[in-house]
Amino acid sequence: AFIRCIQGEENRFNHLLIQMKGGLTARPKTKKTLAIQHRIDTLYIRYDNVDINANELLNGLSYVVAKNIKSKRK
Repeated sequence: AFIRCIQGEENRFNHLLIQMKGGLTARPKTKKTLAIQHRIDTLYIRYDNVDINANELLNGLSYVVAKNIKSKRK
């Protein structure tokens, strides 16, 4: 499930990149996407500061992704 989610994110990114190269602008970010990005950024900052190890980083990222998927299913 995690791999499929990452693959989906890669596809979304590539689609967005094609749109931007074609002259379209990116959609404005919502409060929800900003909150998710903040969680991800915080995890990477903690990892860079050696506050957490690679396993904890991956666990944290998978939690953010799983939480996002659960909220979409409701």
